[in-house]
Amino acid sequence: MNWYIVQAYSGFENKVADSIKDIMSKNSLESSFGEVIVPTQKVTEVKKGKRTQRRKKYFPGYVLVKVDLSKQVYHKIKNIQKVSGFLGPEGKPVPVSESEIEKIINQANQSEINPS
Repeated sequence: MNWYIVQAYSGFENKVADSIKDIMSKNSLESSFGEVIVPTQKVTEVKKGKRTQRRKKYFPGYVLVKVDLSKQVYHKIKNIQKVSGFLGPEGKPVPVSESEIEKIINQANQSEINPS
């Protein structure tokens, strides 16, 4: 199983992640499906003098997916509404290494944005 980066319309990352999970379970493809991650980071905002914390997408427009990418799985994911394709040259999916994914997740968890 490899990691791939799916390009989604900005603002629809969580919806796309949920759709991927639904499609995999409805089509009995759980065996070729690992996990779906929408990397987020904590953001501290100051509004009307009050500090609030919320989660902000670390890579807007991208969803990390761990799957065995067969043609069937590729087409199921590609045909989801709000998915524009996979990250790679000419839309051909390129696997991302486990260490790269861990790096992305660690960066997202470590980088807390504090507006001045």
